[in-house]
Order: sequence, then structure tokens, then C-alpha cells
Amino acid sequence: MDTPIIRVQKDKVTAVLDPELGQVMYCSERVIRKWSVKLGGNITLQLVETKRTPLIVTRDDEEGDRIEYELIANIPNKADGVDLGDFSDEMWSYGNEFATTLEEGMQQLAAHIMPSSAAFDPVTA
Repeated sequence: MDTPIIRVQKDKVTAVLDPELGQVMYCSERVIRKWSVKLGGNITLQLVETKRTPLIVTRDDEEGDRIEYELIANIPNKADGVDLGDFSDEMWSYGNEFATTLEEGMQQLAAHIMPSSAAFDPVTA
């Protein structure tokens, strides 16, 4: 498709898509930060944070920044001599540690930005 979809002027974003082609329902600015650590051998664990700031929204529930986190680990080769069961357990532990670290912060954030009728209930295994 060779037609403009949005126009960016200074700090303002406007949808300019031809109505015959549809409507821009959501548009955001995305900022990605990455951290990585070598765990030994050829194994690297990476934490990826993606922050999305809405620029164009059509629904009220899409307002506000969104932050997503991913933990990414490369799967070792047979030649690395890594026990995949132990490796999986270690990755699960890292994920749980990360979730626990975020949990308290999420509860504090929820107390400041959510109405009293809303609550943050962490998922427990």
C-alpha cells in the first residue's frame, strides 16, 4: 500500500488514512530496552522491556502507557552438554524471581492509579 497512514508534526500525530481504506484504530510509540547476562557456556538470558505510549486510540480502555516484559533464553545445543530439565528449572526460577520483584511494585502502582473497585491479584501457581 503506497498511501499515507499517519502524519507526525512536532508532538502531534494525526490519522490521514483515506476513509475508503479503513480507519486507524490504534497507533503507539514503542521504546524497547534490552539487558542480557551470560549464564555459562553458550547460554544467554535476555530481559526485554517494551513500553508503548498510545498516540491514536479509539477506545477509552486503550489510554495510558503499556509496559511488557519478556525473558528470552537461547536453547542450548546438544554439544553444550546442558541438561534441559535443569535448564528449564533454572529459567523457571528466573521468571518467578522477576515476577516476585514486580509484584510489590504493581500492587503499589495499582493503589495509586486504579479506582478502589479494582484490584491487582497476582497469579499464583
